[in-house]
Amino acid sequence: MELHTLGVDGGYTQADVTEVARAFTGWTIENPRVGADFGFEPRLHDDGAKVVLGHAVKAGGGIRDGEQVLDILARHPSTARFISTKLARRFVSDAPPAALVDRLAARFTDTRGDLRAVMALLLTAPEFLAPEAYRANVKTPFEFVVSAVRATSAELSAMRPLIQAGAHARLAGISAPLTREEQAMISRRVFLKSGAFALVSLGCAPSFLARTAFAAGEASRAGRGSSSRFSSVAPLTA
Repeated sequence: MELHTLGVDGGYTQADVTEVARAFTGWTIENPRVGADFGFEPRLHDDGAKVVLGHAVKAGGGIRDGEQVLDILARHPSTARFISTKLARRFVSDAPPAALVDRLAARFTDTRGDLRAVMALLLTAPEFLAPEAYRANVKTPFEFVVSAVRATSAELSAMRPLIQAGAHARLAGISAPLTREEQAMISRRVFLKSGAFALVSLGCAPSFLARTAFAAGEASRAGRGSSSRFSSVAPLTA
């Protein structure tokens, strides 16, 4: 309830927590080391009457007790607001506008929790398309690729395809291959990005990092601002 539906201030009490736990007794996993399928064990279930968030759960319901609790939580107004707030924080701002959250929560309630409808509203909302929300909480294509490679602990034998792909995603209107100097400068931007150290995590050899740092330093001393092809690169955001 606290983490996935109502939220910490969702209006439930310790008594509700206890009653929900009773409703889910008997819910278990069959053969956890082979497939881990869901199972219900009636002998372990508390089949007595329960009251969850003011809703009566009649005795003798068996597995239906837990299913009824899920319906109660899914339809609760606090769930609509909690999930809508999390989505708005992820895609718009860490402090999303209250009006946007209200509209998302209303759409969640009206559609009985249809997340596709909620996201359609969010991604077309003026708050999502506003200049101040641009790249605030959404990664650039280059950052997304680097994160994906890091998350999968992939071992790359060649960095150039990754650098080229990310660079072309960031350099609008440039179709020609990047020069070695530009690749080095982009590599340094990724390496110095706060909290990333992407090139180390991607398994680059120290010699490559040394060459990258040297090339970037040489480019900086030579006056990188004079390169019109590279001047359009925007700083990476957090």
